[in-house]
Amino acid sequence: MTCSVDDIHVIRDNTEYNFYNILKGTDDDPNWLSSRHRLALNQDTILGIYYNITQGIIDITKPGFNTGYLKLAIEQYIETNNPVQPDDDTYVIYFRLGDKTVEDNPSVDLLDFDYIDKLLQTNKSEIAVVCCFSFSNIKLDWNYNDSKLSRCRSIMNDILSEITLTVPERQLNIISNQNPDHDICYLYGCDFISHPRSSWFKLFNSL
Repeated sequence: MTCSVDDIHVIRDNTEYNFYNILKGTDDDPNWLSSRHRLALNQDTILGIYYNITQGIIDITKPGFNTGYLKLAIEQYIETNNPVQPDDDTYVIYFRLGDKTVEDNPSVDLLDFDYIDKLLQTNKSEIAVVCCFSFSNIKLDWNYNDSKLSRCRSIMNDILSEITLTVPERQLNIISNQNPDHDICYLYGCDFISHPRSSWFKLFNSL
């Protein structure tokens, strides 16, 4: 194996930049509106750019977002910051890890999708796994502790081992940045695979 779970970044509390919740304005996150106002004060992030360019166009106090302006914000961020993006010979898989991985009685297992079957159907020579161990203090069930992180590491170690054993001839890399915007830019426009109910898949795979 050319990479390990030690390469995966840990976010102990993503409340201040819970990208999907803030953008969508979800009832699960009581902080989404205050986060929007805070992020709109600068353009250092994708969401900061988004809420700046939509000022006076979209009502920041209402749930929802505009796909076209989100694309514009991501492209502006890429132009300014030049984050790493995959080449055409890289097969990209996104795994939603962290609080949702070890949640009690989850409505869906976001790691249960056909990534192995799809890997066997592609001839691309490199595999990029995009992920981070992300937790949140919004709900007790989603907060960070060492035991949850250990369980997440064990689950992801099994996934990485499964991929390596299935396609040992291919280069396997982990993409996991301290800045989540860089992971988003890596996924943007690359036709990645993930669980269809993963929020990032629903959001970025349609752009």
